[in-house]
Amino acid sequence: MSAAAPHPLPGLAYKEWSPVAEALRIGRQHLLLRKGGIAEGRDGFAFRHPAFWLFPTAFHATPGALQWFPGPDWADPADPENQELRLRILCAVTGRALLSAWEQVSSLAPYHIYGEELLQERFNQGEVQGLHLATVRAFFLPSPWVLPYEKRFGGCRSWIDLPSPPSILEATFCPSVSEDQAASVLQEIAGLVPLERC
Repeated sequence: MSAAAPHPLPGLAYKEWSPVAEALRIGRQHLLLRKGGIAEGRDGFAFRHPAFWLFPTAFHATPGALQWFPGPDWADPADPENQELRLRILCAVTGRALLSAWEQVSSLAPYHIYGEELLQERFNQGEVQGLHLATVRAFFLPSPWVLPYEKRFGGCRSWIDLPSPPSILEATFCPSVSEDQAASVLQEIAGLVPLERC
C-alpha cells in the first residue's frame, strides 16, 4: 500500500481511548464519534481540523462500552506507568456531519467499535441530542513519536496542542487501509448519513 500522510504534519492531537486508536490503526474502525468534552470552550466541540494525531487515553468504562478489544499481546500506549506520550497514529478527515437522529448513528455500527449503549448515552447527553461524526483515513508510524509527558496534556478536553512534529516522520507513515478501500468505505458511509466531504 502507498499513500502520503497529511502534509504538513499537524501540531495537534485528539484524545481518544487507546483501543479505539488501535482499531483505527489496523483498519477495524473508519470514523470518530464525539459529543464533546467538559472543557471544550465557548464554541463547543467540532471536528474543525483537517488532520490530527491520536492521543491514546486509558479505557475507563465498562467492557460493554466497546464491541471489540485488542488481543492479550497488545501493549497499551496509555499505560499509566508511562512517563511519556507515544504518538503513532495520524488521522486525515475525509468527511464531517452532525448526526441529530439516532437512526443515523445506529446505521454506522459496522464502521466502528463503540458499543450501542455508550453511543446512546452520549447521544442523549446534554440539552441537544446528537453526535459529531468525522470519517477519517488513518496512517501509522512503525515506531512512535515519543514526547515527554506534560501536565497540560491532562484534563477533560478533546484537543491538545503539540510541539512541531519532526518533518522526517512524513516519510515513514503507512496507511491503515488501501486508497481503494478507504474510498469504498467513505462512499458507503455517505450513503447512510448526510456527510460533508472534506
